[in-house]
Amino acid sequence: IKKINKIKEKNNNTIYYKFIAEYDEIGVYFYQAYNKNIAKYAVENQTFKGCPKFSLNRMTWIKPNFAWMLYRAGYGIKDKNQAAILKIKLSHDTVAQILENSVLSHNKDSKGKTRIQWDPARNLFMPTTNKDSDKENNLVEPAKLSAIKVKDEELLKQIQIGINRMDVSKIYVDNILSITDVSELALQIYDIHQSSLLDKTCKDMMIYPREQMYVPKLTDDKLLELQIRK
Repeated sequence: IKKINKIKEKNNNTIYYKFIAEYDEIGVYFYQAYNKNIAKYAVENQTFKGCPKFSLNRMTWIKPNFAWMLYRAGYGIKDKNQAAILKIKLSHDTVAQILENSVLSHNKDSKGKTRIQWDPARNLFMPTTNKDSDKENNLVEPAKLSAIKVKDEELLKQIQIGINRMDVSKIYVDNILSITDVSELALQIYDIHQSSLLDKTCKDMMIYPREQMYVPKLTDDKLLELQIRK
């Protein structure tokens, strides 16, 4: 921690963000959204291998933050190709291996590599109006943390990991521990958000993923490179 703070003092424009995720002693959970056919195959077989519609030849993005996944997929109701939201578990070693081979997306040498992208964080307990929606049934979205004036700047962005096509099969698909369809949970939270049941009511329902700060098994230098707070 002292090393990170020292380097941050030298690089005043650099912010190190907290990697927020749900995890246990075995591994870490990530989210992806697919069409219902791919999701059905993945859950039934507990793998993407052999699925006719799943491509091993393209970059795939995984997200550890459920609120951001709900925002990106519109709770599973805005796009048939993101109608099913999957919760995927990877071991701590697999997560470290993916991150060890990655670079920040704005790095000039990022082409063809696994990319780390820090995007505006979303709040699962605080919905807001989706002003860009032209659909009557998709009028809400998880609010940006910046919009509700969260003071901790290290929470204002959440990590997205774009796994390059070479590692999709070799590291990601071959090492998945479990796949669960959480589409119904996404719709349940959508109903709560749509009904404007905020903060305390949402927490009392205890249906939300229990996400907290996670520190991957990386060297301090690699954590610094990826702007991950230790």
